[in-house]
Amino acid sequence: MTKPTEELMLTYSKVSADGKSRRAAYLIGDLKRMYTKLSVFNMDQYGMETKEMLPQTGIGSLIEGLQNPKKMEEGSWQELYRWYCAQEDWNEKVHDLARINRYRRPEDNLTLQTARKLYGDWAPSISRLEKFAACACAHFLTYGLRLKEREVYEFATLDFGNIFHKALEKYARRVEREGLEWTEVTKEQQEQFASESVDESIVDYSNTVIYSSARNAYIVPRMKRMMNRTVWAMTKQLRKGSFKPEGYEVSFGSGKIDRIDTCETEDQVYVKILDYKTGAKSFDMAAFYHGLQMQLVVYMEEAVRLEERKHPGKKIVPAGIFYYRMKDPIVGKELDEEKLEEAILKELRLDGIIRQEDAVIQRLDADFSGNSLVIPAGKTKSGYSKASKMLLPEEFDAVLTYAQKRRTDLQGAMYRGKAEALPYEMGTQNGCTYCPYRDICGFDEQIEGYEYRKLEKLPKEIVMEKIMAKLEEEKQTWE
Repeated sequence: MTKPTEELMLTYSKVSADGKSRRAAYLIGDLKRMYTKLSVFNMDQYGMETKEMLPQTGIGSLIEGLQNPKKMEEGSWQELYRWYCAQEDWNEKVHDLARINRYRRPEDNLTLQTARKLYGDWAPSISRLEKFAACACAHFLTYGLRLKEREVYEFATLDFGNIFHKALEKYARRVEREGLEWTEVTKEQQEQFASESVDESIVDYSNTVIYSSARNAYIVPRMKRMMNRTVWAMTKQLRKGSFKPEGYEVSFGSGKIDRIDTCETEDQVYVKILDYKTGAKSFDMAAFYHGLQMQLVVYMEEAVRLEERKHPGKKIVPAGIFYYRMKDPIVGKELDEEKLEEAILKELRLDGIIRQEDAVIQRLDADFSGNSLVIPAGKTKSGYSKASKMLLPEEFDAVLTYAQKRRTDLQGAMYRGKAEALPYEMGTQNGCTYCPYRDICGFDEQIEGYEYRKLEKLPKEIVMEKIMAKLEEEKQTWE
């Protein structure tokens, strides 16, 4: 190091041969401390002319150029490409790389005849249409090719949800057989009916894996505890309003409604629907608008038709669509039992959309100030709070009408054979996150033609503006 008379250049590698980052030698640090004005230059920024390459390392620069049209125009990259083409050992591999680089997303749509043969002519379920809206390719793989993941001998989240749904239905039937209303069931009866309903549902489900280990067996008491909490909270919610459960697991052409509640007056029938969820799902107006979350709204359409047949001559009023999230929440320790109960009920409050009519809200939660413990609504001195999840009557009705239109549009696109691997992306969510087909569909953003469909995460007010505009446009078209 003391021999040079004009200039001394030191180099060091930032990565090892296997690609892992590595520290510079201690000598570099010593020199930086001794000569504080020394500059370190990153050779990557100077282009290929200054790089020392071996055939094994230069191929990376070649691939980088193939993926970047501007880089391909550089003389140094073209020289590198000619060199590899001239080498007998590399010629075939380079031509393969060039061919792969020209690959584009293929047109994956089906013909009309193929789509009809695969999907039939019956109306698809709402969950199926939501999957189609999320990604047409995932829908094709699920319902066209009927691909399934290999079954694993385990007690999965899906099993938990299925048993819990069945247990709630059995609990409701038991209350009916006893000649009781939900609000008349005592605490002791709640616990007994809930426990027995879980036991019966596990037997009916015939999944012996739940008893295959001590860990799985622990799920049973946990499920009973959660079931007891659920029927307790649901009963509390019913006691605060005027609605009564009328139907459980109500089937219709393209789905099944977990629960329909009604409140009947002399000339009207108010309708409320509940969909049970074991996760943390909440109703999103933007997701509904884009066709990703139509289930609750379509269920309300069907419930209204059902009640119209049951009550001819009476006006049927859709009051609210709600998710009940089944869980056993952990809340802060409260010395006051009343506050503890309120904290739990707050965690188990329904989520969804309410029809903004005083008569409806009064029947859902008869007497509340501040935030309701039953529905997603709050009161202020000037009216309802901005955080309240409500729609004006004309908006609520427009949402029901729009759901029919969106349903028809999606069904039409499905039967026309749309099957492209173009999943949605909205905010931090996308169609690939939980997709079991992500390793086989070929979706890769680095390949031209593959990209996420960017959907806007819109606030409720903008969604309603767009829905109203679309319906008005369609009305004028028909006129």
